[in-house]
Amino acid sequence: MNWRHGYRAMRLWYSVDDETGVPPYVPASVRLAYLQTTSAPPPSAADMVFRPHPLRTLPELPIVCDHETTSGRRLGVTCGSCGKCFR
Repeated sequence: MNWRHGYRAMRLWYSVDDETGVPPYVPASVRLAYLQTTSAPPPSAADMVFRPHPLRTLPELPIVCDHETTSGRRLGVTCGSCGKCFR
């Protein structure tokens, strides 16, 4: 089967980091996985970022936690049932 005309159930990822940098050409069907080794922001082209534990932080969310709202508490929303902070 020809690479360009098949393999619809497969995705190709390029692995990039500070040493390799982002390739000058990335085919439209290829995604970039970036290994973050410093606190500098990852390249905007990165589709997925792997952060070692010391660099992990909770995202700054522009939303109000459902657990902290009246309607959320009434519905029994918990951090475990919501999970927005951890997506």
